[in-house]
Order: sequence, then C-alpha cells, then structure tokens
Amino acid sequence: MGLKFSSIKFQILLAFSFLAVPVLLLAYFIFASHDLFSNTLNNTFNRETVLSLTSNLQRDVINLQRNVLIYKNNASDGSLRNVEMLYQDISQKLNTLSDTQSLDAYDDTGALNSMERHLKDYKVNFDLVVIYREQREKMVQEHLSDNFNTTIATLERADGSLENSEEINPTIASIKNKLYSASNYSLAYLATNDHLYIDGFKDAIKQCLQATEQLSNHSTRKENITAALQNYDQEFMYVVNLTRNYIYLINVVMAGSAQEILYYGNYLTDRVVAATKADQTSVLADISQRRTIVILACTFGLAVAIFVPIYFFRLITKPIEQITRIFNDLASGKSVQSIPGHTRDDEIGLLAAAANVFRAKNEQTTHLLEQAEHFLTIQQKLNSDLNDAKTKAEKALSVKTDFLANMSHELRTPLNSVIGYTVRLLKKPENFNERQLMALDAIERNGRHLLAMINDVLDLSKIDANKLEINVQRINITTLCRDVLEQMHAYNHEKQLQLIFDTNTPSCFVETDPVRMTQILNNLLSNAIKYTDDGWVKLDLNINEAQKHVVINVSDSGTGIQEADLGRLFQRFEQLNQEHNVKIGQGTGLGLSIVAKLSQLLRAKISVTSEYGIGSCFSVILPFKQPETPYPEDNNFLTA
Repeated sequence: MGLKFSSIKFQILLAFSFLAVPVLLLAYFIFASHDLFSNTLNNTFNRETVLSLTSNLQRDVINLQRNVLIYKNNASDGSLRNVEMLYQDISQKLNTLSDTQSLDAYDDTGALNSMERHLKDYKVNFDLVVIYREQREKMVQEHLSDNFNTTIATLERADGSLENSEEINPTIASIKNKLYSASNYSLAYLATNDHLYIDGFKDAIKQCLQATEQLSNHSTRKENITAALQNYDQEFMYVVNLTRNYIYLINVVMAGSAQEILYYGNYLTDRVVAATKADQTSVLADISQRRTIVILACTFGLAVAIFVPIYFFRLITKPIEQITRIFNDLASGKSVQSIPGHTRDDEIGLLAAAANVFRAKNEQTTHLLEQAEHFLTIQQKLNSDLNDAKTKAEKALSVKTDFLANMSHELRTPLNSVIGYTVRLLKKPENFNERQLMALDAIERNGRHLLAMINDVLDLSKIDANKLEINVQRINITTLCRDVLEQMHAYNHEKQLQLIFDTNTPSCFVETDPVRMTQILNNLLSNAIKYTDDGWVKLDLNINEAQKHVVINVSDSGTGIQEADLGRLFQRFEQLNQEHNVKIGQGTGLGLSIVAKLSQLLRAKISVTSEYGIGSCFSVILPFKQPETPYPEDNNFLTA
C-alpha cells in the first residue's frame, strides 16, 4: 500500500530522513578524516624514512671521504676497512631508498640513480687509489733503497777505475754530494708532497749531470754514470706521477663524486621537506573546511531534533491522548457525543473512526448484555431443572446397579447349588443311563455358562458404578501366566488344542491386581480356545527393560477377525462371527468389554492384530510399576 503525503508514516520517514542527513554527513567526514589522517600519517612516515636515510647517507659520505683522506695520508688498514664498511652501508641505504614508497614523487630528476652512479664511480676510483698507493709504496721502496744504492755503486765503480788524479776524484765526490742532496729532496717530497722539493730534486740531478760532463775523457764511465742518474731521476718522477694521480683522484675526482652524492641527498631532503610543508598546509585547509561543514551539519541536526518532537507532539501525541480519553469514557460506560480528529485524512483519522465504531459497538454490546442477562436467568432455571433430572437419573442408575448386584447374587446362590449337585451326580455315572448322563452334562454346562454370564453382568455393573475394588500387589507375572494356562487345560479338554507357554521365560515382577489380571487372561484364553477348532493357543511374555513394561501376548490359530470388525471388538454386546457363534454357543458379548475396562483400571494397554482365517493375537502391555494416573481411554485399544 502506497504512502500518502498526509500519512503520519510518510511524515515520520521524512523527519527521520532529515535527521539522517547530518548523521550521514558526520559519518562521511569521520571516515574521510580517518582516511586523510591515515594517508597523511603514511606519507609522513615515508618522508621521515627518506629524511632519516638521506641524513644518515650524507653523514656516511662525509665519513667515507674522511676515511679516504686518512688512507691517503697513512694508508692504514683500519681506514681501508672503514671505507669498505661505509661503502656497504651507503649502498644499503640507497637500496632502501629505492624501495621506499612514494619516492618517485620527490625524485623527479633521477637523483637516486645519480647517487648510485656516483657511488659506483667513487668505489672504482678508490680501487684505483689503492692500486696506485700500493704501486707507489713499492716504487718508493725501490727509489729509496735499490735505485739510490745502484747509482752510488755506479759512482764508486767509476771512482775506483779512474786514475787518482786531482781532477777526477773531486768530480765524483761532487756528483755524490749532489746525489745525496737529490735524495734528501726526494725524501722531503715523499714526506710532505710539497712540489718545491721536486724542483730541488731536479736541480740537484741537473747539477750531477753537468758534473758528469767533466768526465769527457772517460766516455764509458761517463755514459754509465749518466744512465744511472737518468734512471734514478725517471724512477723518482714515476713515483711523483703516481702520487699526483691518486691524490688527484682523492682530492678532485672522488671528492667531486662525494659532493654530487651530498648534493643529491640535499636535493631529496629539500623536496621531502617542501612536500611535507605542502601537505601540512593542505591538511590544515581540509580540516578547517570540514570543521565548518560539521558545525553546519550539527546545527541543522539540532534544529531538526528540536522541531520534530514539537511537530509530532501536536500532530500525534496530543490527538492520541484525546482519543485515549474517549476510549476510557466508552470503556467506563459514559456517553460520548463527538470524537475529535474524525475529519483527518491520516492514521489519527482512522483511529478516530475506530473509536466511533467502538462507540457504536459499545451501545450494541450494552443492548446485548441486557439480553444476555435475560437469557442467563432462563439458563439458570434450566440448569436447576437439569441438576434435578441428573440427581434423579443417578438415583435411578444406583437403584439399577443395586438391583443388578442383588439379583446377580440371588441368582448365583441357587445356581451354584444346581451346578454343585449336578457335578456330584456326574461323579457316579454308573447310577444313570446314557440319556440321563447327557441331561446332567447339559445342566452342568449350561449352568456354568449362565454363571459366567451373571458374573460378567455383575462385574460390569460394579465397574459402571465405580465400586470394583483393585488390590495392587507386587507379583511374579511369569508364575501367574503359567497358573492361568494350567487352569485352561480343563476348559480345553474337549478340543484337545495345543496350549503353548515357554517354560524358560525369566521371572518378571510387576505391580498389579493378580485377581483382575487372572480374569483378563482367562477371558482372552477362553476366547482363543472358543474360536479355535484346530491347532494351538499360545501365551508368551516379552520383557522390555528399556521401557519398563512387559507385553503379554495371547495368540491362536483360529478363525481370526475381519478388518471391518476390529473397530467394535471391545464394545458391549457385540457378536462379530454369528455363524461361528451358532456352532459354539451364543455369548453375552461382554467378555472383551470387561477386559478393556479392567485393563484401563490396571493402567495397562490392550491391542489386537488379526488376519481373517489365520488367527488373532491379543497383546496386553503392563508396566512394571503402576503409574499415578490411568492412560487416556483413546490409547487403550490399538487395533491393526
């Protein structure tokens, strides 16, 4: 059913929609602010990581350059190890920077790649420095020892082979002095790397060569000394070139690479700091804008929250209170002239219409109550007459029951005498002829049949009058069944049927009335024998420990019962098989009815299964212990 604009439900939904708007806005801004702060926090964390890495990177580059300078001065193993370790640390930091998220946002000029390239160049140049340094150390050793000693030895050989003239010996001595002076200049250069000592070395060697020219008359010795001096000069200049090369690599090339790495590190730092400041400015602007929107949403929500209750109080609450008073007046029986709100086109109008209907129904109910009071007076008179009739009927039934009991007793006393005297006469068959014996046998048989009929009528009248006494005892039901079956042997004398009972059945104790239980079994067994011409009658027990009951089955191979007759099997005065009854004698039709009533009194259940022409089986389910209340009557007879 659609909602009209004037409907209260529509207006409530509209009001809650207005209330939901600020709530949804607040929820949106809460989630948006959460995302903003989360993203800002992640960006800040990434930037802090970049700043920390670049700062540590710059510090490690400075330490790297410092250790290279230390290596340049003393070539210590500790500085060499420090350089290797710092190089590994810087490489690892560069790898970490390359894995850092959002680095591309700051590295728009390939600063990281440039730093990695300069670091690789730095490492290559440092490896050259190490090689040059090792070669220099070897050349210095050769220059200071082997080359110098070789040159001195050449001079001494020349001195020893020349004539001992005063012109020659001073020349060799002068060359030796200049050579020692050159050696001192080389030592000073190697110690200080000052280029002025190179010039002093060259001047000293030049003077040595000039002094050698004075040996013009001894060309061979002159050539040997000149070659030795030139070789000594070349070895020193090679050392100077090696020294200049690795110093140039350290002071110019490697220092430039380090400066490039520091430059690009500063560049990344500046970019990250600038991005951080820009984000801070943007976040502050967003927060200010959202704060304004949240304040407006809260103001709107507060206004709606104030207006809605006032509006719905006037629209709903007040009219409902008025109509409630109308309903209270109608409930108390007061007269109501008009109902407010009946002209409205909404739920209140429907409620007012219902109140108007209630008023009409109230008037109708008042009229019906007056009629009900009149009919109640009539009903009370009828009930009084009915109680009187019931009392008379119960009195008549009691009189009938007493009459049946008394008459049954009066009939049984002479009948027992007749049967007793007949039995005594039959004990002396030699005193009578065959016709007389047949008459006595008929008297005895019909007397017992009449006595059974009288007993059935008496028991049934006691059951109807609730005067049949039940004496519950704890008995061995196995022994009772065996005894009842033994009693049936006399009844079975004529038919000679096979009476079956399992003698190995274990003992089972139940709480029941042994007299009435014997009566039930006698009725069932006598019926089985009565309607079985040939075959067997069987009595067996099935003990069910789980459900705490015993099942007594009385089965036979007799005529059986048709399925249509099973429903009225336990009714009074029912004779199902009229043809068979003609052969064996007409009964009262009360036996199975009494069995059903006694079973109900003993808290037992009885059921029957039968197949016509094959036989029947009556089952009595008897509990081990008597329940406090009897079973419902509908469950007593389960026919199949």
